[in-house]
Amino acid sequence: MFLLLRAYTRRASTFRDLRLAGGWQKPDSVALKRLFALGLPVALALFFEVALLVAPLGIVAVAGHQIALNFSSLMFVLPLSLGVAATIRIGYRLGQGDVEQARVSAWSSLMIGVTLACCTALFTSLLRERIALLYNDTPAVVTMASHLMLLAAIYQISDSIQVIGNGVLRGYKDTRSIFFITFTAYWLLDLHCGYVLALTDWLSPAMGPSGFWVGFIIGLTTSPF
Repeated sequence: MFLLLRAYTRRASTFRDLRLAGGWQKPDSVALKRLFALGLPVALALFFEVALLVAPLGIVAVAGHQIALNFSSLMFVLPLSLGVAATIRIGYRLGQGDVEQARVSAWSSLMIGVTLACCTALFTSLLRERIALLYNDTPAVVTMASHLMLLAAIYQISDSIQVIGNGVLRGYKDTRSIFFITFTAYWLLDLHCGYVLALTDWLSPAMGPSGFWVGFIIGLTTSPF
């Protein structure tokens, strides 16, 4: 992917004025450590929930979980893009010394993200069975995936707020708080709540895969606050 992107940007007419200043540079260890610290908790949380915890629940549970997770990840691209745009816009305004416009950009990004999330949540909830059929036509898998996508639709709004909020904080160069928020939401709330609700009878009868998605909702809903 890197080689293809490099070849394209070197040959495309629209990128002729974009060239690396000073050639190749050594990897930025500080930036790599920051990305590693931010991404590792999220990756491990998903790994534990999919590979280690959901697998014992059976083929239908794993298939339905993967379908719902894949489609929700596709919808996640939209607020993620807004979060990146918010980082760039806010950083640009702060670089100009215009704090007021940076604040406007932050709130505008959040409002647009919430509106878009409401639309995708409605789309997901209304068409969840047809979406599941695009992946698999086994009735049991479609039923499981449809139920989980309904839960996925619930957390899309809070998920949008947290990812755009992270982008806003990056624009203000506040990455330390992002790490602690992500760690708390995914490791302490999401993973543990999902385990308790899905695999144990401590709070209610074991909910199976739905318990992990309720854990998603709890972790992502609390992270913006």
